[in-house]
Amino acid sequence: MAGVASQSKSLAQNEEFELPPYADEILIVAGTSGEPDVESWDGSDWRDVALSAVENSGFLFTVDSTIFPKIRATDKAITVHYRVSKR
Repeated sequence: MAGVASQSKSLAQNEEFELPPYADEILIVAGTSGEPDVESWDGSDWRDVALSAVENSGFLFTVDSTIFPKIRATDKAITVHYRVSKR
């Protein structure tokens, strides 16, 4: 599909990252086994992000809730994988 690019960003614990506009299909890879504590900034407060493990991997998670552009993981390092579509 033209105009689509996959990106990733590795984050240290508590490092904040602002997703680009039109980012979707977000996957989170935990730096260590177990679900990371991922939060998203809604403009006034950090909100918990609901995650689901992919096939009980212990490392790979999909996002199950609304996610705002700025995210962080408060308990471990993560890598954020996402797709960006031009619109």
